Amino acid sequence: MFLKTLALSLLISTSAMATFSSDPAASFKLAHQTKRPLLISFFGIWCPPCNELEETVFESKGFLEKAKSFVLLKVDADKKDSWGLKDKYHVGGYPTVVFTNSQGKELYRVVGYLSEREFTGIMDMVVAAKNQDLAQSCGSSNTDDLWRCATICSETKDKKCAEAAYHKLESRLQPGTPRYDDARTYFVENAPTPDLKREGYEQLLGEFTLSPKAVIWSMDYLQFMESQDWASRVKKPLLEKVLVKLSKIQNVPNLEEYGVEVSDLLEARAILLERLGKKDEANQAWKKVTEYLEVEAKTLPAGSPARGFTLERIEALTEGEELDSAYRLANDYRQRFPDEFTFHYLAASILEQQKKYNDAIPIAKRAFDLSYGDNRVRVATLLIRLYATIPDRGAASRIYDQVTREIKPDPSLDIRTSRYLHNLDDIWKKFPAS
Repeated sequence: MFLKTLALSLLISTSAMATFSSDPAASFKLAHQTKRPLLISFFGIWCPPCNELEETVFESKGFLEKAKSFVLLKVDADKKDSWGLKDKYHVGGYPTVVFTNSQGKELYRVVGYLSEREFTGIMDMVVAAKNQDLAQSCGSSNTDDLWRCATICSETKDKKCAEAAYHKLESRLQPGTPRYDDARTYFVENAPTPDLKREGYEQLLGEFTLSPKAVIWSMDYLQFMESQDWASRVKKPLLEKVLVKLSKIQNVPNLEEYGVEVSDLLEARAILLERLGKKDEANQAWKKVTEYLEVEAKTLPAGSPARGFTLERIEALTEGEELDSAYRLANDYRQRFPDEFTFHYLAASILEQQKKYNDAIPIAKRAFDLSYGDNRVRVATLLIRLYATIPDRGAASRIYDQVTREIKPDPSLDIRTSRYLHNLDDIWKKFPAS
């Protein structure tokens, strides 16, 4: 009893200093006892926006002050012990920050990166909700309550609930505002047929090109068209139109309210140029992305490793076909974080793209030795691809057998692990016969 009391008192003390706990049971217990809302951050150590949220929001003065009203819990989404919580709260991407009341019932969520100002504004809204649960929010006439209801239901794929909430909000939302565009996005994303979904995206891109959401609509439109094997039907003039407007969108005064950062606009420009067949211009645009991220990294406090911005820079350098520079940066961070799989994995992946398979294998093996959970499956998939170039079926078989023996999620759980294992199976099935 004494040890339990001591552990609880330590948790209360560190929470007051805005320190995240990694113990779900203790955190839920503390929230219940103190009647404080719970902030649950689902993250991956390899995830750029997760690291940026950590470095630019969770360490900011504004967050630290408001965090005193919350119990803080951080969940490493790659670990096996995250499976239950990810399934319970229907977490599908990272970062996802779920806010719950003191009983663990969801009040709101943030998916992806938000600026300090936007994030702390949501914290204020959650506190103002006074532990109101989802059913109460959905039955409310208050706009913020209905917005929480719509957001939660849409993210957890409760279509009936989400549509009812958005329909209630229709007369309350002002055209041209972030929430209005979010609602419009929801109805397009959830159109009943592929053709209606395509037409919806094309209407949004044609009529509302100056909305910061046009950048997101462009990316989602391209991804959707590719998923339907409709690449040849993409209306490139619509993408050209967005491309022309990007400089004006960048100057929209409330850009961050749309969940869009300047780096998102720069990356969108590079992707659109590439999809329009302008490869040289796209590579130059990726160079602008890396330059911007390098400058942003320098705004962090002295001594910060700027992991998030660095992860994004490696990705941008890779996309811009500057593979040697991408490898040097990944290799530099391998030395900084020698006991973490992340940068070993990235370095090996870049060497794979350069067809330097023999160089990539020992680095990928190091990444595998340091990996766990979901990221272990991803590293194993890379390593088996590399072994196929030798080929070394025995080594690949040992990796495959080890991972599939260690990692066996309940098929009823709605988590990414099953998808990663499916990808691993596909790669193993394609391995050259001995």
